[in-house]
Amino acid sequence: MMSNLGGLSNEQIVFIYLRLKKYSDYVNELVLDGYTTQKLVIGFGDMQTETTITDDDLDVILNIPIVSMYMSIEKSLAPIVEIIKESDPEMYERISEMIIEAESGNFTDLEEDDEDGSEEDES
Repeated sequence: MMSNLGGLSNEQIVFIYLRLKKYSDYVNELVLDGYTTQKLVIGFGDMQTETTITDDDLDVILNIPIVSMYMSIEKSLAPIVEIIKESDPEMYERISEMIIEAESGNFTDLEEDDEDGSEEDES
């Protein structure tokens, strides 16, 4: 099933959704931990910062316009992406793996594709 929603392909919709879902999950986890521990812990690579936080502070975080926008788009795309995933699980998995590879800095599949392409060009 290939659709084109607002000029976006299914692959692009899944990509956007998965990126926003990762951010949304991160914010939800931070806020949930904050409600539980009354602390906000944010990591930047090997560095980590921690601060005491109130429930009101956490509500403010959830109401920051860009946070609200990320969360609302992710929520709106979820049912669409579920349909796409059911109709084309291989594509969904491929996009998911692409994001994981990009985040880990492991571009081995891309390098192999380039090598294959250059071998074809040489022939």
